[in-house]
Amino acid sequence: MKSLMINANREGKRFPGKCPVAFSKRVASFLGKGIVLTFLAIFCNAEVVLSQAIQADGSLSTGVSTGDGLNFTIDGGDRVGDNLFHSFEVFSVPTMGSAVFDNAVDITHIVGRVTGNASSQIDGLIKANGGAHLFLINPNGIVFEENAQLDIGGSFIGSTAESVQFEDGTEFSAVAPVSLLTMSAPVGLQMGLGSGEIQVNDAGYQVLPNFTINLGTPANPIPVSSSNFPIGVDSSSSLQVKPGNTIALVGSSLVFDGGTLAAPGGRVELGSVRQGEVSLTSQTPMGEPTQWILGYDEVQQFGDTELSSRSLLNTSDLLFGSVNPFVIGGGARGGSIQLQGEQISVRDGSIALIQNFGSQAFGDISVRAAEGIVLEGAFVHTPAMGAVPDQQINSGFATNSFGFVRGGDINIEAPQLYLTGGAEVITTTLGPAAGGNLSVNVTDSIFFELDNAVVPESGRIFSVAFGSGKVGDIHIETGQLDIEDNGIASRNIGSGEGGTVRVIADDIVVSVGASIASVALGAGAGGDLFVEADTIDVVGINPVAFLPANISVSTTLSGNAGNLTIDTQRLRLMDGGRVDASTFATGAAGTVTINATESVEVAGTVPGSINASLIGSTANRIDPQLRAFFAAQGIFVPASPSGAAGDVTVNTPVLTVRDGAEVTVRNDGSGDAGLLTANVDTIRLLDRGGITASTEQGGGGNIDLSVQDVLLMNREGQISAEAGNDGDGGNITLTTPVLIAVENSDIIANANQGTGGNIQINAQGIVGTEFREQLTPESDITASSQFGVSGEVSIASPDVDPSSGIVTLPATVAEADNHIVAGCSAEDSSQFIATGRGGLPLAPSRRIGAQRLWGDVRAVNGLGLAGSNNNISRQELSPTLIDSKNENSLAEATGWTSNERGELLLFAESASSPPSHSATCLQADAVQPS
Repeated sequence: MKSLMINANREGKRFPGKCPVAFSKRVASFLGKGIVLTFLAIFCNAEVVLSQAIQADGSLSTGVSTGDGLNFTIDGGDRVGDNLFHSFEVFSVPTMGSAVFDNAVDITHIVGRVTGNASSQIDGLIKANGGAHLFLINPNGIVFEENAQLDIGGSFIGSTAESVQFEDGTEFSAVAPVSLLTMSAPVGLQMGLGSGEIQVNDAGYQVLPNFTINLGTPANPIPVSSSNFPIGVDSSSSLQVKPGNTIALVGSSLVFDGGTLAAPGGRVELGSVRQGEVSLTSQTPMGEPTQWILGYDEVQQFGDTELSSRSLLNTSDLLFGSVNPFVIGGGARGGSIQLQGEQISVRDGSIALIQNFGSQAFGDISVRAAEGIVLEGAFVHTPAMGAVPDQQINSGFATNSFGFVRGGDINIEAPQLYLTGGAEVITTTLGPAAGGNLSVNVTDSIFFELDNAVVPESGRIFSVAFGSGKVGDIHIETGQLDIEDNGIASRNIGSGEGGTVRVIADDIVVSVGASIASVALGAGAGGDLFVEADTIDVVGINPVAFLPANISVSTTLSGNAGNLTIDTQRLRLMDGGRVDASTFATGAAGTVTINATESVEVAGTVPGSINASLIGSTANRIDPQLRAFFAAQGIFVPASPSGAAGDVTVNTPVLTVRDGAEVTVRNDGSGDAGLLTANVDTIRLLDRGGITASTEQGGGGNIDLSVQDVLLMNREGQISAEAGNDGDGGNITLTTPVLIAVENSDIIANANQGTGGNIQINAQGIVGTEFREQLTPESDITASSQFGVSGEVSIASPDVDPSSGIVTLPATVAEADNHIVAGCSAEDSSQFIATGRGGLPLAPSRRIGAQRLWGDVRAVNGLGLAGSNNNISRQELSPTLIDSKNENSLAEATGWTSNERGELLLFAESASSPPSHSATCLQADAVQPS
């Protein structure tokens, strides 16, 4: 009978038929198990029931026996040293059936191959004796169904490889059955272009809501409740190996539809390989079982891996069952997870998870994709009775430390990474140990896309500490980083220190309320944040939560915020975007340092709001709604901050602040404001753009601007260091060659009840503004106090000496007779030409008619005269000479002038008048011939 096939609706592919899990459960619950399961096996796995589900192929001494067609015993095989080899024509396990390898307990490796044409359908138990590692290869494909289980003492490696490679160079092949058998250890899997797919199908993990665990012992409990427990999943029904071992699946592609794999304290290895060799390396930690690590250096072509419908990969040291409360007396070590493929997709709340409750070292999660990684969506669990809030489990990768050792790291490598719908990459610690580090190396682009259709958010890359442990560090390198909502953050909610966040990219865009942040939400200090990119754009707000897009460090309680450093060529903040350090409580805000080799532009406000785009270090009051939001998360923020604001330093050639935006140090509470320093070539404060420092009660912030070229303030641009209530105004120091302030642009160091600040201006030129006692509609420089003592204004501008540019001439007149002759001989080659007074007579009483005039009616261009493009040379001139006494007389022209029509007139002095507009030659001792 031909195999029953159904369309799995995955990109047009077709897979071996299987009954839907829900259908199987309904039939089994209605009719009971036993013969009904045989019925289901016949109609849902028709490929394997008309013939025996497990058959030897006769190439080796493998024996197969069964009494009921469901449960099979496998004995015999060919033993070489500690290796046992089996060869099958067909290998499948019927629903609720079993396949038991009756091997000697001293066997180390059991290697089974399938040489027939059918895929392996595993919907029952696979069991082996002793601590043997089991290798099963079937190039036609392997499907693990809901009831698939493993009961083996060692590791399990399931693959669609063509052969298993051994240390001595031999191979055990499923496509070339005549093979040499060896006693050496397996070292690789050879994948061919015809290798099949591996499927793992199940109902997905189950969520354990509203339960309490104990991180200590019954004598010394440390309770942790579901209110701060990030993930509680039941892995008891997973396809799993015993603690400390490896479960590895390697196929041309891997498809998990609600499938679950578990290796408590061991390793989960997933590899999608179309062609090449996957290496196998065994390691045996002291006192622990042997684990297998897979390598992909010899792979020529990868395949795809897809995890969907709450699929789970779990190497937590203890797996949760249905016990509630769950008391933990200490666990083993957390394991490791490795995924390798071309494109890796994790959807619908599917997760790769490591949780550690013990005191031994953690394993890591490593994800490498040749093409890209897609993390998408979340699973929202709603309890049946609605007794507790819904719990959202996000798709992605997570390590959680509840014990006394550092959490596991997460390492991601790919050309592209895409996150949406609440997906996340997260390391968490709830105890005294440090959380794991996050390392993301994506060569092309990382994109956090806002998904309003499913979960109204994008994704996040987070490290979090709830207890006294340090937050894990985050290191991200990529080409293009584009974040819409959520983003990248380090958060310490307890007393532990924050982690360092370092982001390196070619170009960064942060928008729609997204963030790159380090946040201190407890008593511990926040971590430092470093951002490095060629261009950085921070734009807009989240229209629902009304949160601005930001790159920031902050604190909401007693811990001090970290420091923020940005290195870039160009930084732009638009429409409410922010780069800032802030405090909302007693902790101090951090410092902000911006180094931009080309420019910094801060522009605009939030549309429909007075909130401005800004660079700053501030102590802020938050509105009651946001305070209530924090309180709902267990974070209680005071109504007014008391922590100090930090400093801001901007180093760039061009700083532009316009359209209501700000660069600021500000304290809205009782603390001091910081120092704002700018080292620039040019500052432009346009259209209400401002550089400001302000305080309500503490010491005013100071402003120090060092400008190399020009400081331009236009249309209500502002530099201010003001104080409200009884605070003192800050000091302002400006050093610039040119200060231009026009159209009501002010420089202010005012106070209300306190003392006004001091203003020191060092400029070579000041245009459009001047000192005034009070503000006026003009452009002002003022340091007044309404009820206190006014500050001082000092303007240092160089004095202007009208005679400084005049050269004193000698009083003695040089003797001209020895240097100048009246006429020029034809042989002289040097000339000296004096234009004299042009066409004017020597004295007002002389008539111009006394001169001989020559007229040329052609207009002359380029001499400031009306004319055309005519070019006039000496050869072109045809003079007409006029004498007032004798019109026929000729004379040499000695001068020229023009009339009101732009015509050029040459003239000669009359013989009776001394020449005044003459052309003379110099003596040789005056000017050397040219």
